[in-house]
Amino acid sequence: MLHKVAVNLGNLLLSISDAMDLASPRLMQHQQRVAFASWEMSKAAKLSDQRIERGFIAAILHDIGAFSMEDKVAVRETNLDDGAAHAAYGARLLEDVSYLSDSSDIVRNHHRQWSDWHEGIDAPHVMETQILALADHLERRIDRNRFVLHQHEEILKGIRSLSGTVFHPDVVELLMKVSGREEFWFDLVSPRLYSLLLTEGPYRKIETDLAGICWQQIELSGFVANELSDLPGPGRGSGGHLLSAGVERSVGVVAGQPARAMEERKNPVGVAVNPNGNFDVVAAIPDGGDL
Repeated sequence: MLHKVAVNLGNLLLSISDAMDLASPRLMQHQQRVAFASWEMSKAAKLSDQRIERGFIAAILHDIGAFSMEDKVAVRETNLDDGAAHAAYGARLLEDVSYLSDSSDIVRNHHRQWSDWHEGIDAPHVMETQILALADHLERRIDRNRFVLHQHEEILKGIRSLSGTVFHPDVVELLMKVSGREEFWFDLVSPRLYSLLLTEGPYRKIETDLAGICWQQIELSGFVANELSDLPGPGRGSGGHLLSAGVERSVGVVAGQPARAMEERKNPVGVAVNPNGNFDVVAAIPDGGDL
């Protein structure tokens, strides 16, 4: 029998985000830093708890649509336009998960400049999206080989020059307000940022069962399999298609049981991407069994 359990959203999201940023030393803590800066600006804007959490979730997973290491590094080190593929992929991923879907529009537009918006700053998601865009830009401007307080004035000067065009002036002023404290910069680059976000972050608890948790993994992994099928890269067949054996083995058939039968019996499985770019089973729940 599978019992209801309370899942701390912070543990889940930070684990996913942290794993994503392990792809390269140049990415270490990128999404956590962006989430921290976004959170600080959201509090300064006095947004509601719901909007703060929605923006924070978008920030901690904003690059989830960048699948390969090369894509992740490019996102961190280059300026991408509003049509960036990773933003669209990331939004579609979040749309398929009930407790993340409210953040999908923020992720979709987080490279969109203020001058390209037709809605006002008070329209749904616009403020949160602009906050994320600025937080992301801020983190990408930090030179990790220099002491942060030896460069922060130069960074803020550059951001001020983008006020009214790339970023809404009100959002720029939010950053100027929170960044006036030295502790903001020390926390932003702290190696203990993960712990700070975990213990103090704007999370709620989700009540679900183990089967529900694992089935969400399948939905995410199924999307990744479909979207990656048209992308070139290691682990894919000719023409850029995924080698289907890995996907069929883990998603289509588990211990000889078709995935549809698994769903009907409420016995979903957890899946993960292996180093070859294919999908492997990482957990299965038999009738009356445990993880």
